Amino acid sequence: MNKLPLALLVLLVAFATARADIGPPPGKKIIPVTTVVEVTDSFPDYAFFEISWSSTPGPPPHGGASRSVTLHFFVPGSSIKDTGARRSGSRLYAVPTSVAEKLGWKGFAADAAKNSPTAHSTVSAGDEQWFELARSINAGEVPGAIAIPFGTTEEAPTNDTRTAITVEYRVVRTPAGVEFVRPDELTPTGTCGERAEGGNTESESTIPWRWIVAGGAASAALVLGGVWFARRQFRRPSTQPVA
Repeated sequence: MNKLPLALLVLLVAFATARADIGPPPGKKIIPVTTVVEVTDSFPDYAFFEISWSSTPGPPPHGGASRSVTLHFFVPGSSIKDTGARRSGSRLYAVPTSVAEKLGWKGFAADAAKNSPTAHSTVSAGDEQWFELARSINAGEVPGAIAIPFGTTEEAPTNDTRTAITVEYRVVRTPAGVEFVRPDELTPTGTCGERAEGGNTESESTIPWRWIVAGGAASAALVLGGVWFARRQFRRPSTQPVA
């Protein structure tokens, strides 16, 4: 029997088990965060898109992770909101239109402009390039682009009486482009890479590494054992006779 498929199977099972429903560390709980974004003006020079992710415990086909892209076409006076959950969340991006047009934004915007009456609209996009653009923005590699957590969660002590958190932003014009600003603040917040209060800056990765570590040595040992076994199979010399 070929040892390689077996080694990979053991590794995958170990990883899936470690990713199972571990939960937050002792003394902590997860509070869902609802993010509200309001747009009062027109921003034709900026494109807005959202990266969402979610995961389900267990191996495929019933378990696993998924992600999606939603393009947002705002009109003055519109707003959007999203609420995060333990295994799902999203991030909202604003990028100069000149950058988004390289990914087909102009055609999507033209279709959105046909809506009557004019209202905020969304379009799903499946192009991998949007994920690559999001990674570049997160890394600070796209001038003028920003991002904020949009529907996430917050880890808090179990004695925290809150059961939900709401965070509000407004899109405003700045000398550098646009910013997501708290309505009660005069200075912009939520620029790319910053931690916004009441949310987090996790990427679309769905693996709760900090919970796996806090879950105890058993899960970690299982994963490491799977890795060791797989590497051993790779290194073991073949016993098949040479023709």
